[in-house]
Amino acid sequence: MPPPFLNLTPAQFSDAVKAYAWSTPKTEIHVHHTWRPNHSQYRGLPTIQGMYNYHTGTNHWSDIAQHVSIGPDGSIWTGRAWSRSPASASGFNGSHVFMFETIGDFDTSKDPLTRDQLDAVLHVVASLQRHFSLTDPDCVRFHNQMSGKTCPGSSIDRAAFLEQVAEKRAALEGPINDPGMPGSGTATMDEVMAAITHQGNEAIGDDGDAELSHDGALAAFMERVATNPFRSGATTEALGADAVTGVTMLTESAAGDDEQALFAELGRRAMMMEADAATAGQVGLGDAPIEEVFFSSFADLGRRIFERVEGQLYHVMCGTDGKDATDRAKLRDAFGLGTNAVTAAIVTVLTGSFGLAPAIAAVAAALLIRVVLKPAYGTTCEFWAERLPPA
Repeated sequence: MPPPFLNLTPAQFSDAVKAYAWSTPKTEIHVHHTWRPNHSQYRGLPTIQGMYNYHTGTNHWSDIAQHVSIGPDGSIWTGRAWSRSPASASGFNGSHVFMFETIGDFDTSKDPLTRDQLDAVLHVVASLQRHFSLTDPDCVRFHNQMSGKTCPGSSIDRAAFLEQVAEKRAALEGPINDPGMPGSGTATMDEVMAAITHQGNEAIGDDGDAELSHDGALAAFMERVATNPFRSGATTEALGADAVTGVTMLTESAAGDDEQALFAELGRRAMMMEADAATAGQVGLGDAPIEEVFFSSFADLGRRIFERVEGQLYHVMCGTDGKDATDRAKLRDAFGLGTNAVTAAIVTVLTGSFGLAPAIAAVAAALLIRVVLKPAYGTTCEFWAERLPPA
């Protein structure tokens, strides 16, 4: 069950920082943007709950990644217990870190960091700096300093941001008065304390990166596919029966009748392997439904991965290159033996010759059967050629 997520005003946040029983002093403040959800996808509390569901259900973390989330309207939402290590940046997490997510996509020409949201961001950073007597500007770390991502957005200049933080901190040296500021402000201090101490104050956490991997995600993923790090270690023969069952489950499920749902499942599995390579061997359905705020992003990534896999498999099955002769014969012979044989042959080629993880191969095979083989059984190469873009 998710913890209660409360919507705080800036003054409530500052009061909570002062009243909280910190088990470990914070020496670093990590600044993120969510990328997805972006401003247009923000729905208030359901968005926060959606991130919690994704972090716990898909990434298998113990809680939502961030200590607070800051909405486009400047609302400050509670999250992970404040004394626990966040899932901020792999290799850089710890109980000394306070991490927040700014909801939006702040890469160049995307969402604007508007006044109310920016003011809340600055308020969070300055309040933490003041409470913990942090004077070194390097205590504020952008996610892009700890990873290859653009987070918190390529449009955010760090030097200018630190100047704004300094101005906000100077302003906070006086009394904090925020009439009309965003945030519901209806929670009592006891309710706020309960929300930010759920699950206790254990200094444990989940080593990972909070956002979806989006900066060059396809190129990086396909590079890993090419070097084949996600193989489960099982032989393609051992995978055969499980793979056929997995693809059958996918094609016969509700997702199997929905091309976009299969693309989204393919994208989700790619991202799950970013967080946990052990999921590479999964061939059946995902454990949890895909949250609406992530669906389009997963579907887009899944489609791009599939387009590359589809093009490669077309050239194997319908081309004339001698190096593909064994796989070509395997695929064509399977067509006379029924759907299960075709499924097994496709998965064998995708895992054995292409080096795809079984988790990816199963969804790719389900998509191939749905969009190519079922509509054009017996004239597959002719139909397939019409589907593909010109070489």
